[in-house]
Amino acid sequence: MGGKSRPIYQKNRQPDLRTPSPNSTGKGSFLERTINHVPSTWRYAGLAMAAQAVQMACSIVALRWVPPEQMGIWLALLLAESYAQAVRLGVINSVNRQYPFLLGQGETAAAIHVVRVGWLHASVCAGLLLIGFALAALSPIGRASGGQEWVVLSYGIFAAANTLRTFLEGTYRGGQDFARLAIINWVGILLQIGSLSLVVSFGFKGFCLRAVALAVITALLCYAWRPVRGPAMWSGKIWASLVHTGWPLFISNYVTAFGTNLPRLLLVYYGSVASLGLFAPLAGVLALSTTISGSLLVYFAPRQHYEFGRDGDVAAVVRCYWRASAQVTCALVPIAILSWLVIPLLVARFLPTYADSVAGLRWAAVSAALAGLRVATSAFSTLQAWRPMYVFIAIQTGALAVFPWLALHYFDGDILTLLMQGVVVAQVVAVAAGYFCLRQVVQITNGPQIPLQ
Repeated sequence: MGGKSRPIYQKNRQPDLRTPSPNSTGKGSFLERTINHVPSTWRYAGLAMAAQAVQMACSIVALRWVPPEQMGIWLALLLAESYAQAVRLGVINSVNRQYPFLLGQGETAAAIHVVRVGWLHASVCAGLLLIGFALAALSPIGRASGGQEWVVLSYGIFAAANTLRTFLEGTYRGGQDFARLAIINWVGILLQIGSLSLVVSFGFKGFCLRAVALAVITALLCYAWRPVRGPAMWSGKIWASLVHTGWPLFISNYVTAFGTNLPRLLLVYYGSVASLGLFAPLAGVLALSTTISGSLLVYFAPRQHYEFGRDGDVAAVVRCYWRASAQVTCALVPIAILSWLVIPLLVARFLPTYADSVAGLRWAAVSAALAGLRVATSAFSTLQAWRPMYVFIAIQTGALAVFPWLALHYFDGDILTLLMQGVVVAQVVAVAAGYFCLRQVVQITNGPQIPLQ
């Protein structure tokens, strides 16, 4: 990173992860005063969670005009994309960790260069996803899909835009940046609700168009208000460092994604693409729990990265993650109980074509509540405790493979219900594994210094 570098962080200020607003003066327009006086990180995270809840509700409502057979096509593409994310090589995850960590160590210029190199990598990944899905649409398999090539191409645009948005969201680190991200979430809520008319008017085509439009618009808004400005840059040394740091995260995320998708693969094996379509309401509920946890981590993890870079207190980091995990779970449990009671009524009233998914949907609500406990396992990334993390991921992936398979193979009943009951048991095993692995990390750092990487 030789040579004199000009600070390019917005307004030439050093990022501040500790205060609600670095530039708060009490002056300016009403909007500026509102941005500068949003009280806490939790308020931002709460709004992000509300935005995800609205997204889930709108997605489920949209299913009223999309039959399970067509929805199965979209979910199959979603499954394919989860494995295509291998092109990221963990670089985006590494930027999310290294950027605030370097800021915590006072290395602002190095942190900014990390973001600029990461932006180049994210742009290349987005381009590869778009090209890959475009080629798939034009391939013999795409042409044999019964006129659904446009769906594959649409999904390519959707996946590329989401890749860029995910990276950009990870660069919002200070109080004022969080306030801008909150405004983007408000815009997203309005667009989620307003764009339902596309699905009502055009059915599955409208569903695809809506997904693409929302992904592109939110990515553009994140880019317009990005905190770190300046062009993307290439540095082989920085990129190699990001790959080295992010490789464990890449392995963990890829294996985790594989494990998370194993129940869906079992559903296709024991059922059909139509069964995968019936899984759509369940996927919406499960995605809500994942995105709620992710929304919290967008705001919470940077602070932990920063404070660990500043203080190096392992036990404090683990305690903070478990506390946040417990708070998310406590918020989700009442929602799960209410969902268990009202799901039959809501499906009968609004989604009659998905009536066969009611029992499975109830268990998906239970699974969503338990998923809040996984927030704590993000401490592995902050601490770079790779060996305990690998043990946890191996146990979690094995549980997600074994217990749903046992339920489907040895028990009779509704396929979706059996699948989700197996997933719930696997989650309980994974939470216990995460607890003992993190406990081991704390014990190691308080005793003889055994390397964690």
